[in-house]
Parts: sequence; structure tokens; C-alpha cells
Amino acid sequence: MNTLDRATRLFGKAQKDNHYLYFELAFTHVTEWMAWVVDKSQKAADPSVRSSDGLLVLARGQGLSPAQGGGAGPQEAGSDGV
Repeated sequence: MNTLDRATRLFGKAQKDNHYLYFELAFTHVTEWMAWVVDKSQKAADPSVRSSDGLLVLARGQGLSPAQGGGAGPQEAGSDGV
């Protein structure tokens, strides 16, 4: 399973219980592919899991393809490895 599949699976599972999540996949020529799963209902005190506007980042990633950029930060840890 590539990182994009893991990120979309994480988002699919989490959005059933939390209606304030968003998933973003973006491309720029400078950073290539980037992805985030963010919880808009929670502010994060820890800067390592915080977005630029202070929201809780559940997963993030960056790479040369959508699959590589699909999110694989330590924030995505779950009991089933997602």
C-alpha cells in the first residue's frame, strides 16, 4: 500500500467520527507533491503536528509523485498501522 492509499484510508476511517477533517493533495514546481489530513476542530500545541494556522495535522507527506506525497508522518500512527 503506498502512502497516498494510507492517507486516504486514514481519512476515510477518521471522517466517520469527525466531521471537521479535510484531505488536501497539492502540487507545486518547487515542492512537488504534498498531502495533508488535518483536523479543523482541534488546535495543536505541539509544533511538530501543527499546520501553519495551528490546526492538528493527522498525516502529511511530500514526494515526487502523488503516491509518495500522500502522507506518512508520525502523526498517522494507529493501532492497525494506518
